[in-house]
Amino acid sequence: TLHRCGGIPPLLGLLYVDSSPQLIEHTLGAIWKACTRCEENRASVIANGVEVIEQILAADDSGPETLRCGQGLLNVLRGDHAASQINRSEKNAF
Repeated sequence: TLHRCGGIPPLLGLLYVDSSPQLIEHTLGAIWKACTRCEENRASVIANGVEVIEQILAADDSGPETLRCGQGLLNVLRGDHAASQINRSEKNAF
């Protein structure tokens, strides 16, 4: 996982610098993917990056894909992803 090799903090660091909109979008997407199935990655982002993600989402100049990636990431961090996976599994059981 990215957490084990220390990869989450450098990715989060890209969100704090004056990065291009495309770099922010891609970085959020990469972090989102890394957090989807790894509790250690989620814990690292929760400890070090939620505030900057929320700031990006609140910015007037965030594009639609940036907003989608950022909101998806926050949903995963809040556990909404796990709940939606359980709901899908329950629906498929019938």
